[in-house]
Amino acid sequence: MGGGGALPSPPSRKGKKKNTPNPQRTKRKLENSKQCTVCGQRRRLYHCTICRKFYHKRCHIPPVEVKRGLWSCVFCKTKDQLRCQENQARLKESEVLRWRMLPEKQLKCELLLLTMYCHSKSRFFIHKPKQNKADFPGLKNMWLNKIKYRLEKKAYHSVQRFVEDMRLIFQNHSIFYQNHKFNNLGVTVGGLFEKTFKRIFFN
Repeated sequence: MGGGGALPSPPSRKGKKKNTPNPQRTKRKLENSKQCTVCGQRRRLYHCTICRKFYHKRCHIPPVEVKRGLWSCVFCKTKDQLRCQENQARLKESEVLRWRMLPEKQLKCELLLLTMYCHSKSRFFIHKPKQNKADFPGLKNMWLNKIKYRLEKKAYHSVQRFVEDMRLIFQNHSIFYQNHKFNNLGVTVGGLFEKTFKRIFFN
């Protein structure tokens, strides 16, 4: 074989900058990844020191009252309580509905309502329905923000009153959108409520 045709030298790596982590860029990226678990918006967030999720003061139920120091969300506050509940005898719904709204029951209702707010399909039910009252005489409107206000003001004196208002939202929806495909949204979210209600209060 001839002496020509030498193999080409591999490309030189000289002068190439090595990618080094940029602390400022990493910090900015972390800041930008923070968003409220309920509404998805950023800025002025409080983080749970246990699960590390973020909430706005008014998005969390009940509203965040701490300014500094340790704070835990209602999901983490009730975790042990629900775990202990699993070993107890299953209650009937009629028994649960008769409960007075003591602090422990209030906390469970807050957990249930916050779970609903965190579900994307529940957003349709947050604000007052826009249906014309004249088309539905005698119908009592209900929506999530109204229930949230009543719960924060401790206006519910029993679990039954809270559950009745929640169910009223989906009962009304089935009337507003009777024989309409949009009725499925109320069925889906109403089913989520019933499933979560049983998990928190019964299991």
